Amino acid sequence: MKLIFVAFIFLLLVVPVYGQQTVHEAAGALNWDGLDLVHQGKYDEAIELFDEIIKLDPEYEVAWSNKGWALALQGKYVEAIKCYDEVIRINPTDQVNQKDKGDVLSKQGKYAEAIKCYDEATRLDLNYTTAWSSKVTALFMLGNYDAAMKANDEVFRLDLQNPGAWTFKGIYLDLQGKHNEAILYYDEAIRLDPNYTDAWLNKGATLEAMGKDDESQKAFAEAVRLYKPAKKNGDS
Repeated sequence: MKLIFVAFIFLLLVVPVYGQQTVHEAAGALNWDGLDLVHQGKYDEAIELFDEIIKLDPEYEVAWSNKGWALALQGKYVEAIKCYDEVIRINPTDQVNQKDKGDVLSKQGKYAEAIKCYDEATRLDLNYTTAWSSKVTALFMLGNYDAAMKANDEVFRLDLQNPGAWTFKGIYLDLQGKHNEAILYYDEAIRLDPNYTDAWLNKGATLEAMGKDDESQKAFAEAVRLYKPAKKNGDS
């Protein structure tokens, strides 16, 4: 009788743990399927899967995050923000989700709110380059150029090979009328990434402002070439 009682207690202790692992494993498998659907552009189907995961485990933060991503890709920014808020509630110390929420807010033109998210992301991880870069863009959109350059200096501190940082510094110099210096920054961005369209566009605009029309047209032509979608096999 004592042996049966001990076995019963063992089952009470072990089965819930095993069951929880099974739910977690099922959620993980569905999550990968959902990501595959997102990559195929099947956003609604992906969201249905992420919802199934959330039903299995409402605290499964990855599902909330991926659902937010899929919604944002559809332009459903308000719904996406709700998902990111859930992720942040579950795990407030994850800098990536803070940054991702900021990016969605930026797409809505809510740059001041977005900057708060980028600030939190960089507070959690001072070396989070992408969050600093996103903050630079948001500050530029608000016309807060000096603050943008301070954030851009952080990008330089972390990654001197970042063509976006060189391009933004060039834009800042352009705004001050320092066109010759700006060109040097655009050229460095292009050296780092010859396919960096923004650098070519801004270089073209600066050369045009300097009255260097021939050089300007060459830069614009390169930007247009990079923007053009690659031709499919068999296209003339």
